[in-house]
Amino acid sequence: MKLARQQGESGPRVVAVTEAGVADLGPLLQAHQLAADSMRGLIRMWADLAPLVQAEIGRQTEEHRLMPLVEGTLLVPVEGWGRVIGIGLNYSAHAAEGGHALPPAPEMFLRLPSSLADPFGDILLPLASPQLDLEVELAVVIGSGGRSLSREAALASVFGYTVANDVSVRDFQHRTSQWTPGKNFDQTAPVGPWIVTKDEIDDAQALRLRSWIGAAPMQDGTSADMIFAVPELVAAASEFTTLEPGDLILTGTPAGTGSGRKPPRWLLPGEVVTVSVEAIGQLKNKVVLEQKHP
Repeated sequence: MKLARQQGESGPRVVAVTEAGVADLGPLLQAHQLAADSMRGLIRMWADLAPLVQAEIGRQTEEHRLMPLVEGTLLVPVEGWGRVIGIGLNYSAHAAEGGHALPPAPEMFLRLPSSLADPFGDILLPLASPQLDLEVELAVVIGSGGRSLSREAALASVFGYTVANDVSVRDFQHRTSQWTPGKNFDQTAPVGPWIVTKDEIDDAQALRLRSWIGAAPMQDGTSADMIFAVPELVAAASEFTTLEPGDLILTGTPAGTGSGRKPPRWLLPGEVVTVSVEAIGQLKNKVVLEQKHP
């Protein structure tokens, strides 16, 4: 099932995306004391609400009440992100292109919610630096969550998957040993366009990831090249923090980023960046120069 958040006439709401159209799940959530746009609440109550969601989709389909999908109305798929955990250097080829040794443990950093962007919204090129770089990533959405999870429990705690473009400001990222500034400029990392529940993904370690600037191909890799697989990443994150429904883990990027080229290929104002993950979907975002603050 594909679940998204969409800006509607009466405000944001959770929707289910089908081949025939979009089903509004807001009234169903409100009937269970949740906000109409509470993806986090839906994930938390999924065991009880999943059959009701399926029935609601069927009902709206039969009654011809499905809405058309308008990409520009889609929002970051989880409201008020809690934990957004990024993983660096998790693809062998990407580590090699940067001249890095394979990490002995997952290299983790945190993203602020303000650094995220809607799946078809603009990416801001900051005034502070021109070194804006794309990174297509498979993103894990946490379901049941937990702390100190085993590898088996970690995989069971996954709710589904989405797509992220972990856009980085490279000179700020590499100024010091801490990556925080380069990974947290406002509105730089699109996420979406929806969450695909894990039952629809046969093997998260066998997905093709690609990116383009305009029509020019950049990255083309597979999640089989991950150094640490999804269960290992979730388990490692749960060692230091209690994962909760709706939390997000960005699992790393394949080779082919702009910084890995000679000369480097940075994103420019007006360019359109597309990233895709097989079996999930794609993001398409225009790069816009940040305006000076008053």
